[in-house]
Amino acid sequence: MGFLCSLNGVLDIYILKERHFMSNIPQNKAQKLLEVGKCIKDPVYAIESYLETFDQTQKSFVNFKLFPKQKELVKAYKDHRFNIVMKPRQAGVSTTTAAYIAVMTALSDPNNPQRVLILANKQETAIEFLKKVKDFTAQLPTWMNVWATGSGEASWFDGEKNSAKHYRLSNGSEVKAVATSMDALRGYTPTLLIMDEAAYIEGGEEVYSAAQPALSTGGRAILISTPNGMDPLYHKTYISAKTKEKSNNPFNIVEMRWFQDPRYNKDMKWQKKNEADEVIDEMVEMDYTKFEQLEEEGWQPTSPWFEMMCGQLNNNARMIAQELLCAFNGSGDNVINSKYIEFHRKNNVREPIRTEWLDGGMWIWEDPMIGNEYIVAVDASSGSAADFATICIFNFTTGEQVAEYHGMTAPDVLGEIATEYGNRYEAFVVVDITGGWGASTVLKMLELGYSTKKLYYDQVIGIDSITNNKNLEKHMRDGKLPGLNFQKNRNTIVTKLEEAIRLNSFKVRSIRALAEMDTFVFKNGRPDHMKGYHDDLLMGIAMCCYVSQTSFKDLEKSRGQAKAMLDSWVVSTNTSETIEELGTTEYNNMFSKGDLARHVQSASSEHNWVFIGMSGFRDKELNKKIIKS
Repeated sequence: MGFLCSLNGVLDIYILKERHFMSNIPQNKAQKLLEVGKCIKDPVYAIESYLETFDQTQKSFVNFKLFPKQKELVKAYKDHRFNIVMKPRQAGVSTTTAAYIAVMTALSDPNNPQRVLILANKQETAIEFLKKVKDFTAQLPTWMNVWATGSGEASWFDGEKNSAKHYRLSNGSEVKAVATSMDALRGYTPTLLIMDEAAYIEGGEEVYSAAQPALSTGGRAILISTPNGMDPLYHKTYISAKTKEKSNNPFNIVEMRWFQDPRYNKDMKWQKKNEADEVIDEMVEMDYTKFEQLEEEGWQPTSPWFEMMCGQLNNNARMIAQELLCAFNGSGDNVINSKYIEFHRKNNVREPIRTEWLDGGMWIWEDPMIGNEYIVAVDASSGSAADFATICIFNFTTGEQVAEYHGMTAPDVLGEIATEYGNRYEAFVVVDITGGWGASTVLKMLELGYSTKKLYYDQVIGIDSITNNKNLEKHMRDGKLPGLNFQKNRNTIVTKLEEAIRLNSFKVRSIRALAEMDTFVFKNGRPDHMKGYHDDLLMGIAMCCYVSQTSFKDLEKSRGQAKAMLDSWVVSTNTSETIEELGTTEYNNMFSKGDLARHVQSASSEHNWVFIGMSGFRDKELNKKIIKS
């Protein structure tokens, strides 16, 4: 009896709804076509004008009024062929998506019908999604079926194909739901592919790849999911779209957050916490347009609903981060703690001011600054397949990353790039020569005239170091080769990387480098990238950190000592004169009286080589003349 009462209640709602629509029915076909055209052009209008959804709080159907983020989602579906949607649990994304699909399929031109394929990790999930689409389609008034043939208004659904897994509309559009498998696309070419809970689909990457022939001819795709660690489809697609790393990644990202949903942000507060996770400040702000800025400033939202959900997850920080905060949790064995990664993401990452080089792989955040010292780290590769070469340029003076290169580049070409930017930034350059690829890079730099005084030299360890870098042997100096033996120093280098990121002594600007930190983990006790991922950019940063905290600091210490000597000999000035100018009559007159004259170092002194390259001694040609004299 209770079930019948409930069913009758739903039927009463649909009857009332039909009466509402009947009072607003366009009176002729021209008016109908005009209204249908308006709905096709603006799906948000169509959904809010003609669809209803069941409200659990009111226990009844209500007009489907989209909140701002839902409107953004529908607009993204209309404007972009490929969309990837990140969502927390219970976000209502599948419901909003189903409403959009219902409008799109029902109002399609019979000469260009839509064929939608819904894939999910479970058959029941896919069927439930299809049911939502079908129910929304049934809500649309039948007078909108302007392409119906025959007398009267036809049903939306084709009587010959109308099952729980696959149905067809009278205009030829179809919707099919299947569990994900390699056979999912057999005999069915979709114009729109939906992958629901894409991060949880086993073998999802292979299935998506199999769909490419169909999608390449104008098809569309939507990947929807809550994060599930570093899966090979959803996470990889999201990260490459976020970092703009792959030019062939066409996905538009839509991020749904729990606090953007009016059902969940009632009585919401924004809090700031200290390192002990204690609340130090609190405010109320419900202006949707300010939410993103508040997050960037370090504010964290909370509400009674959010606290209740945290309790249901036993306040498990890892589960809360994944299920509610949409975080890509790794294995828990990350080399760099996720809180430090997040700190850099919020505080240091920037969009490059421009991209350079032929492939656009060089990202620039800052041009050379006079008086600043720079380190360039170069990690060479074969330049083929997915083997990337990288360059990281670090401002030692400010502790900031200022440029980064990432591309499939041959070692000798990488030498050209390293020389170009090494000269531009007047940098100290370190090249990884492990394995031999770096040797070609160093040789090209030397061929192009890069000074060996500005190259890092490392001890020769083992016969392999000579064998792999035989061509560098003639450039040895004091038993050292020009380049870094990375493997010999690997543990120390990675330790320096972790320390620099944790202490913020290396400010990471690159979102694509930061993405590699998420998948840089301990494997059997050894720091390495996860299977299917890379750490090329990260190793560039690591080399900068290692060199800056070891040999480059020693170099700076020597320069500091030399500067102290200079300060004891010459009265300090704020100008930037060369060594030659210090020997002019003007300067001699300044120091011609008393004991002061005895402390002035002669401009042609045999010891002036100590000061080459220091502030105030930057005219290299003049300096060379003086050294020769």
